[in-house]
Amino acid sequence: MKKLIFPFILLIAISAELQTVAGRRCGNRQISRVIGGYNAARWPWQAELLKKSKDGSFRHLCGASLINDQWVVTATHCLFANPSPQMYKVKLGEYDRYLPEPSEQVFDVTAVRLHQDFLTNKEYGYDIAVVKLSRKVNMTGSVRPICLPPPHQRIAVGTMCYLTGWGRTSYASGSARILQEVQLPIVSFADCLRGNGHLHFVDNYTMVCAGFGGNSIVSGCNGDSGGPLVCNEGGRWTLRGVVSWGDHKCAAGTTYSVFARVSSFVHWIMNKMMSPTPVFYACQDSHWYCAQWVKKNVCFSYYYKNILKKYCPVSCGYCNSSVITR
Repeated sequence: MKKLIFPFILLIAISAELQTVAGRRCGNRQISRVIGGYNAARWPWQAELLKKSKDGSFRHLCGASLINDQWVVTATHCLFANPSPQMYKVKLGEYDRYLPEPSEQVFDVTAVRLHQDFLTNKEYGYDIAVVKLSRKVNMTGSVRPICLPPPHQRIAVGTMCYLTGWGRTSYASGSARILQEVQLPIVSFADCLRGNGHLHFVDNYTMVCAGFGGNSIVSGCNGDSGGPLVCNEGGRWTLRGVVSWGDHKCAAGTTYSVFARVSSFVHWIMNKMMSPTPVFYACQDSHWYCAQWVKKNVCFSYYYKNILKKYCPVSCGYCNSSVITR
């Protein structure tokens, strides 16, 4: 019986958090990487994730979604190469990236929580992360949270949803200046597997796919990563996906845009928001996949090395100090 206490408490906390978000009128849009998209009306949960560059300035990296007054959801692949909070800022209320706007709110980042199963046996599965802001958000008509779906509830195939972001508007272009939007239908796992299986592993539990297939040019692109796929459900917008991957050249063609399936991660999201900062010991491996990463010879590659210093310091040969925290 004692073993059931913590899961039960967690479920109560999750239910309370979802109700709290709903109480703040989550998923209500103020009336006022996206290929083939149109300029967007304001989407108040849309966040911009900025990364510190060598000159000290912060530049557009990925999209994200506000889910309560101090946390955003994004993709783990946006943060995996450098999971240090001080490397990032989050901007809310953004529309035109080139102009300062009264609606904008900018935040330092105090915590980064990556899904530890990303880039393991399901490759790009588990491509979801949560980021804590340095202070609470000032909720306005231009800044408010998106609703999370009920845990494990799936969105119906054929539902028309919206992808928003400042990603490239073509493969050869830079990031968009104006927030873009594009409408995409949810597609079946079978269709996504046929269209995308030659690119990467496609997983029905951790991923949801959207797009038109055929010879469509409408898809996500670089810079849209981590951003929201939202669906209007009963008059409220719900976060159904986090932009993960697709065709490498942003040309949808017969492929689809692939998203982290948010409904599969609601429990994980709530758990990470309530958990203390994890401690990583420099001379103790803490990840079940360390041996496989060593076999893949990625310990010292640019994309992996910073996170593997924390996950696999012994296996990767980084055992040279006492304690590392994230």
